[in-house]
Amino acid sequence: MADREWNRLQEIHGNAGYTDGVVAGKDETVQAGFDKGYAEGIDIGHSIGMIIGALGVLLEYQQQLERKQQQKSEQQNKNNENENENENEQESLGKDVEDNSNNSSGSGSSNSSSSSSNNDLKRTEELYSKIVDVKASDALPANSLQSEETARPSKAILQLLNDALTHLRSYNIDLNVTL
Repeated sequence: MADREWNRLQEIHGNAGYTDGVVAGKDETVQAGFDKGYAEGIDIGHSIGMIIGALGVLLEYQQQLERKQQQKSEQQNKNNENENENENEQESLGKDVEDNSNNSSGSGSSNSSSSSSNNDLKRTEELYSKIVDVKASDALPANSLQSEETARPSKAILQLLNDALTHLRSYNIDLNVTL
C-alpha cells in the first residue's frame, strides 16, 4: 500500500512540476522574444516616423509654394489685363502707346520653374501617400514572424523608404536614420 501511495504522489508532483516548468519556460521565452521585437520595432518605427514627418512637412511647404505661385500668376494676369485695357483706352483716344514687351518678359521662366516644382510636389505626395498607406501586414515578409531571425521590413518597403530618403536629401534634408 505504501508503494502505491508513493507512486501516486510521485506521479502527481512529477506532472505538476513538469507543467510548472513548461509554463515558466514559455513565459521566459515569450518575454525575451517580446523584449527583442519591441526594441527592434521601436527603432524601425522611429525611422519610419521621422521619414513620414519630414515628407509631411516638405509636402505642406511645397503646397504653400504652389498656392503662392498660383496667386502670383493670377495677380500678373490681372495686371496684364489692366495694362491691355489701358492700352486700348489710349489707342482709342489717339495717344501714342509705349511698347510694353519688356514688362511681360520673364513669364516663360516662371512656367518652367512652376512645372519643376509641380513635379516635385507630385513626387512628394506620391511617396507620402504610399508610406502612410502601408499596412503592417504588408510591411513584413510573410514568414518573418515564425522565424527567430530579426523581423525586417520587406524589400519593397525598404526600397520605398530609401526612395523617400533620397527625395528628402535632394532638398538637403538628411534625417540620419538607418533602415
